[in-house]
Amino acid sequence: MQWGKLRENRYPADISIYTKEGMVLKEKGLLVVNEQNKILAFGNEAEEVMKNPYAGGILISPFYQGRMFDFPSALSLLKNLLKKCDCDKRKYKKWAGIMIPEGSSSIDRKAIEELSIYLHIKNLLIIEDKDEDIPLLFETPMIQNHKIELLIKIGTDNPAMYAKEMAQDLLYYIEKNKLDKEEIIKILQKEK
Repeated sequence: MQWGKLRENRYPADISIYTKEGMVLKEKGLLVVNEQNKILAFGNEAEEVMKNPYAGGILISPFYQGRMFDFPSALSLLKNLLKKCDCDKRKYKKWAGIMIPEGSSSIDRKAIEELSIYLHIKNLLIIEDKDEDIPLLFETPMIQNHKIELLIKIGTDNPAMYAKEMAQDLLYYIEKNKLDKEEIIKILQKEK
């Protein structure tokens, strides 16, 4: 199993798990593993573990801007988070919705579909996150028609952090390829 490393300037996705009763868990989308790929910590605990300079291990964020880019670690993270909130044994897991960032590609959707197979989700509904009130979503016909009992939201409550990451990535690309920054700014302004 190959694990990706967290770039230091990456903001980890938040993973929120909801039932009809409300939010049952909200954790950072992080894992800490040792050299043998054994999970040392996950979620918020992973962030705390890595604050200890003697902790050892590799910090992994399997989602970049709410989109999966490391399948094995995303699977491990979600399995552990579902266990933590006791949603892995309940009826919830058979009928689940996974919320992904708005504008996700068909590749992102396919990755989520594959992930749901390994999570043993029988009836999956993929929902694009449009900053809706999650508890009210359970009352919508879309959710009720699919008999969704569990919603997993992958993303952030702070989208400005993702915009900052995208800007940093663009600047890195410009510098790496020795592009003229002023010319790029003119092109971007024309696109408005």
